[in-house]
Amino acid sequence: MLIQKPQNEAEAAGRSLRYDAKADNAPRLATHPSKARLGHEGFNQRFLREPLHESIHGFVQARTSRNTPVLCSAFNDLRHCTAGRHCPAREALHLCRASLTEIHRPLIRSLMLSKSTTPEQSHFFAYLARMKYITRWGLMRNTRTENIQEHSLQVAMIAHALAVIGNELYGETNDIGRIVTVALYHDASEIITGDLPTPVKYFRQDILDSYKALEAHAERKLTGLLPERLRAAFASSIESAQIEPEVARVVKAADSMSAYLKCLEEGFAGNLEFKKAEQYLLAKLEEMQETMPAVRYFCTHFVEGFALTLDDLSHD
Repeated sequence: MLIQKPQNEAEAAGRSLRYDAKADNAPRLATHPSKARLGHEGFNQRFLREPLHESIHGFVQARTSRNTPVLCSAFNDLRHCTAGRHCPAREALHLCRASLTEIHRPLIRSLMLSKSTTPEQSHFFAYLARMKYITRWGLMRNTRTENIQEHSLQVAMIAHALAVIGNELYGETNDIGRIVTVALYHDASEIITGDLPTPVKYFRQDILDSYKALEAHAERKLTGLLPERLRAAFASSIESAQIEPEVARVVKAADSMSAYLKCLEEGFAGNLEFKKAEQYLLAKLEEMQETMPAVRYFCTHFVEGFALTLDDLSHD
């Protein structure tokens, strides 16, 4: 039987894996353990069902079409199938790689260039994801611990409510989107500083001043993790120095309301640990009500429900 000379390297690669007993590579395959065990015909039938043969066939067809995406995909399939194999499978892979490189040398160069210019990675959101590990009320015995991530969500929801109530019922002009965004990030710096308990923070003025400076540094460090073109946009919602007083006022009220609701929940669970904090926060909210009617409205219409059980809420 005459063996036709292969037209190109890819065809040679495909032919080297056909395992024809009369082909020019037959002597090299004679010692293959599977062939010795199954015989020539059984070995051929078994191999033809393997993914490796299909991968070689797919690569040869893709090379003929000169379709770059298809060719790259076929080459990757072939590389996967030849992993861990010995000759002639690895030899075929080398032939196909040479063929791919020759045809698509510009593509290979661009791929190598893209690897050397990997986009800069930012850890900003990876840091934010760790908010769930920072717990609040560190000096208090909690029936249920609260982290700053869930606290930030509740503050954002309450801040949204206060802004909407102010606009719809009291003729205010709150920037609702701005207020909600600032509320979402209002404790983000605590990823770096941790949550400092209120009695410690306000124990002495110099401690408070030092903590405020540390907080400002942590905010800048956090926004510094962002790509340069995004820093200014995020810094306007994270760095306290860039937040408008009217926005900070609403967020602060929402923050105090969230803390007060936490005290109520602990008290209803029979935990007296939060009694003093509840009284302090209630007095603070009552003071806010004099200049923020939205706070008074929220306390009057929404707070009472936090004292109810699920059954009470469901059958109201």
